[in-house]
Amino acid sequence: MTNFKFIFSLFYFILCTQLCSYAQIADTVNIYLKTGGIISGKVISEHNMKYIEVVNANGHNSICLMKDIQKVTQNDKRYPLNHFRFTAEERAKKMGIAIELGKAYRSTSESNAHHIKLKGLLQFYALPMLQIGAGIGYNTFQNTPAEEQMVSLLGSFRVDITKTKLRPFLGFESGYGSISSNSEHEYKANVFVFNPSVGVKYRYYKNASAYLSLGHEFYKLSTNTNYFSYSINMGICF
Repeated sequence: MTNFKFIFSLFYFILCTQLCSYAQIADTVNIYLKTGGIISGKVISEHNMKYIEVVNANGHNSICLMKDIQKVTQNDKRYPLNHFRFTAEERAKKMGIAIELGKAYRSTSESNAHHIKLKGLLQFYALPMLQIGAGIGYNTFQNTPAEEQMVSLLGSFRVDITKTKLRPFLGFESGYGSISSNSEHEYKANVFVFNPSVGVKYRYYKNASAYLSLGHEFYKLSTNTNYFSYSINMGICF
């Protein structure tokens, strides 16, 4: 359980650090309006993603509504605020499907114990760099005392660290399922699933990408049995 708490704390810390870093206000920016105008100055405040207030070199204040802004730059780079705004292309493709195949090795004395897993998720971009989703997973366990299978319902979210073509990301899945065995050790149990992961995603087409991730999976069975697995996963999103 100590490993579980440590991984959750580390994941939460990294997530908060990344989100806070994007929310920082730039010193001097150029605001490009949809009408064609440009406003340059120092950012005073940004109010709940509704408008930006800036002061120019002459000391005059300007308030720019978010709906009227095309983009904001700083030293020829995109202002961090743009990480929270959808481009026209991103707005047209907020929802997608992910299919994942993985192999996990159980962290027990059974050195050869492992399982194969297949997962399908329906994902939605809540923010340009934040996906939330839900889906179903199927696991088949090998080299264990009982031939086990598990079906689970999962909720997930994923945070992209950058908006580049090759994107590192942090992932998190949690859900509830049922594990059973049809062998001579026949039994059935409910199970809670908790899977943090880290990986990298490559966008090879406009609305399609492939990814590779490493996970540390935690399973808590209703039979008061807990175990961890380390997994490697690959998948596609479209």
